[in-house]
This record gives sequence, C-alpha cells and structure tokens, in this order.
Amino acid sequence: MKCFYHTDADAVGICKSCSKGLCPACAVDMNQGIACKGRCESQVANLIALVNSNVKMAPVVRNGLRLSAIFLLILGMIFLATCNISGHIVMFNIYAGGTFLLFGVINLIRVMKSSK
Repeated sequence: MKCFYHTDADAVGICKSCSKGLCPACAVDMNQGIACKGRCESQVANLIALVNSNVKMAPVVRNGLRLSAIFLLILGMIFLATCNISGHIVMFNIYAGGTFLLFGVINLIRVMKSSK
C-alpha cells in the first residue's frame, strides 16, 4: 500500500480516524494507533479516549445488566404467583409472568457469556 499523501512512498500504517495509508513522514504515533500528522490527531485522541472509557465502564454495565435480569426473573415469579386470584385463573398474569421469566433467563445467559 502507498501513502495517501505521498504516492511514491510505502505506507507504514493506516490512520485510525480516516483510514488512509500513511508513510513515516505523514504518520503521528498516538500510542494506541496512528493519525494523519496535522489533520486527524484530535479525532484519534478522541477515539482512543472513547475506547478507554468503554473498557473502564464494561464491568459497571455488566453489573447493571445482571441486576435487570434478576429484576425480570423476580417480576416473572410475582406475576406467576398471583395468576390465581380468588379461584379464577388470570391469563394475563400467566403470559406476563412467562414473558418476564423468559427475558430474565435470556439476559442472565447473555451476561454470563459476556463475563467469560
């Protein structure tokens, strides 16, 4: 691959922002990627900061998803436990309880798979 700005020079990498091939004269090393010198440095710095922030937030998000799965499971059990009111079967409670349980189980499985 050739440099986007110097077509006679071989590219040493690709800009993390604009994906253009860059030669050593056009590339700026940003430690976690390279950027076009004088053009994409701030965008690449923002991308790196965003990725680092997402990596730090992953455990918090996983905990929130785990709590929401447990909430759905409890809600499903409550609906199913109250499906027989004064001798009459309430179908809405059965359907809602089953749906909440299903989504709770699906979310719990997804959280457990993402923790590996």
